[in-house]
Amino acid sequence: MTSQGNSRTWEFSEPPNFLVAVARTVLAAEEPVYCIRHTNDGGWIFFGSPARIPAFRTRLVQASLGDVVARHPYLIEFARLPIGAQVERYPAESPWLRSILKR
Repeated sequence: MTSQGNSRTWEFSEPPNFLVAVARTVLAAEEPVYCIRHTNDGGWIFFGSPARIPAFRTRLVQASLGDVVARHPYLIEFARLPIGAQVERYPAESPWLRSILKR
């Protein structure tokens, strides 16, 4: 299976129509993803800029994983991020830093 809008192979365990939480600005492709969480319950959250704290946490909407990846194809790199882990960067040009979520 290929990802929507991209010739790369779909590598997520979840199908493209899997619902995730995503910052409105990320979904609109107004900014890149700054934090990716693969939550302890198996969900995914894609956050925008931490400069918007605390508002960035309250501006989450639901979207399909395929729609988010279509707008941000580099997210395919994180398809194997384990449950209970996250990666984050700030600014956008910085390397991704991986950490484990608290239970």
